[in-house]
Amino acid sequence: MYKIAGIIFCLLEGVLIGIFGWSALLWSPLGYFIGLFISAQLILPIILGLPIAVPLVIKKEMRPRVYLALFRTPLIWIIQLSIFCFLLAWVWPSAAKWIIGNQTLNIGLTFGFIAILLTPLSRKGRVDFRIDFDKIYSKYYYDSKIEQNTNLHFSKKQRIQVEAAIKIFTNLYFHTTKTASSVLQFRCPDSKFHYLIFCMSAMIKSCEDIIYDKDLMAIDCIHFLSSFTTEKKNVQEFFNETMDPEEAKNIGSAYFEDFKDGWLSFFEVIKSDNQNEGNSIISSMIYSTETKEPIMPEDKERLSELSWLILSFLPSMQDAFLDSIGRYK
Repeated sequence: MYKIAGIIFCLLEGVLIGIFGWSALLWSPLGYFIGLFISAQLILPIILGLPIAVPLVIKKEMRPRVYLALFRTPLIWIIQLSIFCFLLAWVWPSAAKWIIGNQTLNIGLTFGFIAILLTPLSRKGRVDFRIDFDKIYSKYYYDSKIEQNTNLHFSKKQRIQVEAAIKIFTNLYFHTTKTASSVLQFRCPDSKFHYLIFCMSAMIKSCEDIIYDKDLMAIDCIHFLSSFTTEKKNVQEFFNETMDPEEAKNIGSAYFEDFKDGWLSFFEVIKSDNQNEGNSIISSMIYSTETKEPIMPEDKERLSELSWLILSFLPSMQDAFLDSIGRYK
């Protein structure tokens, strides 16, 4: 969705340059980025935050005060913008008139606003917001639920690492399912959820030497995935049927344990410098997310290129993880 919005904006930019001249090259992008930033503060807590918060409050996993927190940011921004516009019109009326009359600036602002409205249609946008939601509003979770399910209360270091891990392995999921859409043959109702757990296992295994507590990280990540994938707007995509978050968590934990054994075998083979056998193991793990049927030689061949691609991502995932947690040191 972000790429589509970018392409559309580039096309719009060409049209604006043709109509308004080269000045559009300055003002419309400026308006677009300002529109994106301001709209994100005003709109995202409502259109993405409320759908997450309402079920959690109903299930008594979050305190109702989270509603006030969600509306507080948009309200503060509305007040600030109102004061700014009033002062600008009062102190510098010519500037206010110029801004109102700058068509390319206002078109950019409008397009930025529309792009934010379309964020719920982006899977990556929803995942990233859910991560930010759990980080920003974690204090509104009931302590008992946090202790039983999320384990995010143990330390700031643990929270930072979990947030970084989720971003990295969901990026791996989105990238590979897009680039290998013609290769992957998901045939089980929960194949996409199963493959998401595989991506999580790859990330945790690649970074296990620098993870604060890999067991707690796995628990936290599976908790997040079980909540996110069973939401009403996502459950059909990841399970093709109604699924209870607790059941999803149990299924995800079982899948993760299987992948732990697979990665253990993979690295044992790699120690003997048998790259082809290692590729075969990764292919088998990917295949297990597609179907319960035994893997055939043609399936290993079909998945071989994707396996090499994932293998090539292991070092870069470790670098990305170090970079993410390094910013908070």
